[in-house]
Amino acid sequence: MRVTLTASATSGEGGEGLGGYIWAASSTNWGYVGYISELVTAGYEARTGFVVRRDYVRISPAVNLDWRPSWRPRTVRRFQPGFTLEHFVDPNDGTMQEGYLSIRPLTVQFENGAQVQYSALPNWQRLRTPFRPVPGVEIAPGGYDYLQHSVTVQTDPSARFATRLEGTIGGYFDGRLQTWRTLVQATPDPHVALNASYTVNRLSSAGVSRALVTTHLLAIETRLAASPRLQVVSFAQWNTVARQLTVNARLAWEYRPLSYFTIVYNERSAIDGRGVSAPAPPRSRQLLAKLTWLLQL
Repeated sequence: MRVTLTASATSGEGGEGLGGYIWAASSTNWGYVGYISELVTAGYEARTGFVVRRDYVRISPAVNLDWRPSWRPRTVRRFQPGFTLEHFVDPNDGTMQEGYLSIRPLTVQFENGAQVQYSALPNWQRLRTPFRPVPGVEIAPGGYDYLQHSVTVQTDPSARFATRLEGTIGGYFDGRLQTWRTLVQATPDPHVALNASYTVNRLSSAGVSRALVTTHLLAIETRLAASPRLQVVSFAQWNTVARQLTVNARLAWEYRPLSYFTIVYNERSAIDGRGVSAPAPPRSRQLLAKLTWLLQL
């Protein structure tokens, strides 16, 4: 079990709030059962970290079974049915904000590490303000309940070449959404790794305009390791909706045990008029260097 409770306070106006977290779990030979809950009030300021949102209570139980019946084929290692609930409520009056339930009746893991999974995903959303997922589509405030179906096929991830295919179809607020993602992983050498992913989203009959929008996202990641202590990692992503290119590169050198020299380069192109942000962020470039030295007495 893990429990955390923090509070924030300032001498001026605002900044007073609470942040809490609890996690209780049990993992045995038959599977996993756990419960997570979070609380972040509206005025909470995480000056020593960050929070992705405020004014919510998160309720999240999960169960994942490890079932290995004697009649399973030799190529199958185990079946892992289970579910995960993510439910958010208002801490002031307990009203529902949003949530979803991931029901996984079929998860098959094979002896070589490959996996096949089907999930049913009921969603519920209670929008208080308009939501704009992509340019040209605006979802009006209100209550939305919809169901999605997801299938994942993963080949042996430890092989030199591996593939992961993901597909999700179903509702999306007041419209329909299809998402297809392909991930290719290549490790031709212990010192070289390459990951490339391509994602297509097709949104239809959504929003006030009942729009039809298709988006594409391409990402490439490389990892070069001259040794376990010297690595260069790069990542590039192209977003067709925002027409934005994002690049990140990092060199990490452990020049002595637990002491590091790191150089990071970040570049983000400007978002054009079709972007989802207003005002659109301008082009930015950053070059950061960090040196840490561990002194043991």
